Amino acid sequence: MIDYKPVMHNNFENAIKEFWKMITLLRSENGCPWDKKQTSENILEDLKNELYELSDALEKKDKDEECEELGDVLLGVLFLMNIAFEKRGIDPLSVVNNEISKIYTRHPHVFGDKCAQDESDVWAIWREVKKKEGKVEDENDFFSRIPKSMNTYDRAAELHRKVRKVGFDWDNDDGVYAKVEEELNEVKNAALNEGKDALEMECGDLIFASIALCTRLNVNPDIAIHRTNRKFESRFNKVVKLAKERGIPVDREHFHELDSIWDEIKQTEHDNKN
Repeated sequence: MIDYKPVMHNNFENAIKEFWKMITLLRSENGCPWDKKQTSENILEDLKNELYELSDALEKKDKDEECEELGDVLLGVLFLMNIAFEKRGIDPLSVVNNEISKIYTRHPHVFGDKCAQDESDVWAIWREVKKKEGKVEDENDFFSRIPKSMNTYDRAAELHRKVRKVGFDWDNDDGVYAKVEEELNEVKNAALNEGKDALEMECGDLIFASIALCTRLNVNPDIAIHRTNRKFESRFNKVVKLAKERGIPVDREHFHELDSIWDEIKQTEHDNKN
């Protein structure tokens, strides 16, 4: 047992120090068996989940939940820093100071004499600074600066954003809508006339075009599908609940009754929103 009671501080600097101290104790010799076993890979997976939970809190506009989830995200980041220090000797002070230095250097339009009138000017300055730092794309791979481990939807979105910066884009939104419709028609054709391999490729093209539409409309596709998953789960759970109350079996033979309940719930949600 560790003789420790956390102190609730009145300033951010001391509170962060207290948080760091607690994490260090959790992973110490007499700390928590579970916490001591954690690796960077484990914590990264947990951190992804916490970011989704933060997204949910923001969607619900629940300040208390947002506060809690921000704390969980911070715990994940500090945990990663602690493991990096413990296992690989990466000094947490260096992590913070390096980031401060990097952000300062990359904002000469804020802290220096560069001028940026709009976002495009900022990106031009950003690219110039990164070039001076030696952080440039592989000349044989335009996308070399996009992390290979990025999840599929986020990577697709980043591919689109990357080419848009050099003008490889539709002239207007209608062009993207037309592209999505074109890819949908190709999926229909492949489903009727092609094998699984061709169909899989066409489905991929449809998803890729849909992600292009999301990025053009400034929508994060990964968050969008996460919210849709939650909406579907919530709505179908309501279908099951009402079906049970009305004595309707939840099976294929009663699809039309279930679909009718679905429409009923959807209309109620729409009426409540308005």
